[in-house]
Amino acid sequence: MISITDGDSLISGAGILIRFSKAIDLNSFKAQSIEKSINIIYADSVGLQTEVIDLEIYKIHSAENVTFDGIPLTFWYDPRNSEIAMFEETTIQMPFGTGEGLVLNQSMEELTFKSNLSSTDGEILGTDYSLMIHSKSSNQQLRAVPNPILPVLTYQGSQNPIVDFIHLQNECQIIIKNNYNDIVRSIDHNGDGVERWDLTGNDGIKIEPGIYQFEINGDSDILKGGILVFPSNQ
Repeated sequence: MISITDGDSLISGAGILIRFSKAIDLNSFKAQSIEKSINIIYADSVGLQTEVIDLEIYKIHSAENVTFDGIPLTFWYDPRNSEIAMFEETTIQMPFGTGEGLVLNQSMEELTFKSNLSSTDGEILGTDYSLMIHSKSSNQQLRAVPNPILPVLTYQGSQNPIVDFIHLQNECQIIIKNNYNDIVRSIDHNGDGVERWDLTGNDGIKIEPGIYQFEINGDSDILKGGILVFPSNQ
């Protein structure tokens, strides 16, 4: 399953979600590195503190067998659902993308999966497959910040993760869905250009780590195919 089809247009702020029929052998990505935990360093009243955050959604760095315009791609992989999430990452300091991940900067892009990508039981997951994507220029600056969603760092240590949807029009609706395409949270935004989400669902319960899709619908601003990654078990 892939969230776009060959020749689709993709605007900045959106992403691509791909679900495989079998779990992928991580070695077959031929990645430069695979990140399963991260060290967060922050300053408190005593001094620098390091906190190790385990990731349930792995970050795959520069995979030779998954390329974008011939360049090894960095993306996120959920081993529980055999899903790959590709999007341009953001941070609070860099809300328009860190330049890592899926970066759209041409009129057309080619996403390629090499034939030696294999499942955990050794099955080859098909021949070389390429997907042509049209990059759609847009004045929209709709983003989720930060994405991926990691704990917020303060001088008092790390705090619960949050995400801001930014550059919204005064009235719009934000819809977040899980990997089953069920609506996790629906937010009616009415105010300034920012809507903060505390990662709770419509039932008031905090969401589990995973890969989520979101869309923003308003009179003038529309973003389809947004990808949110919540990789941490914190």
